[in-house]
Amino acid sequence: MATITALCCDEATVVLCSGLRGQGFEVAWLYTDELRHGRIEPEVLSGGEPPDLILYDLEEPVDESLLLLTLFRSLPDMDNVPVVLLRTAKTPLPPLDGPGIVAVLTRPCEAALARTIIDAALRDGQGLDEAA
Repeated sequence: MATITALCCDEATVVLCSGLRGQGFEVAWLYTDELRHGRIEPEVLSGGEPPDLILYDLEEPVDESLLLLTLFRSLPDMDNVPVVLLRTAKTPLPPLDGPGIVAVLTRPCEAALARTIIDAALRDGQGLDEAA
């Protein structure tokens, strides 16, 4: 069973995480505000085995949001974990050549669609164009 760590900015992604659990994934999530405001240290997330995939809610300003993702990916064993970004339709599309970014989903999205994209990302990105 694939493991996903989700960094969420609102309830829409928490709902998606619940749906992904129903699709057979093991999902751990927390709110990015908890990290941003120092209520949780990023190292808490790297205490055990790294996840198979990071699901990351992109917020505005996009550049600032990507800095938090960069911090997270700098933790031990996180630099090779693929990242699927989530954004709202109003959030600008980020640069897609960022480290580890394998896909971008617009939310809200159905868990079945997210599963298709995640499965493709876990196959080393093979089939992402077809999945999207």
